[in-house]
Amino acid sequence: MRLLTLVDLGKTKPGQIPYSMIEDTLKIDDIEVESWAVKAISAKLLICKIDQMNQVITTMYIVCIWDKSAAIASSKACDLERKYC
Repeated sequence: MRLLTLVDLGKTKPGQIPYSMIEDTLKIDDIEVESWAVKAISAKLLICKIDQMNQVITTMYIVCIWDKSAAIASSKACDLERKYC
């Protein structure tokens, strides 16, 4: 659910997302922010730049997920729902 929450956060705050906002929203420590961003990139849920110096994540692509309550079972299901936001 944290990955979907990170994607949703990227849609509500497009462009730059401060680490502090990600920490508060996902209820994680500051050292976990980059790890969750990398997980989202690996899952092809978003494309972003991680700026460690300024502690922001700059989003460039965010997948649209129509049913947030449903878990994505496979990459095939994810491919069917992928659109540019």
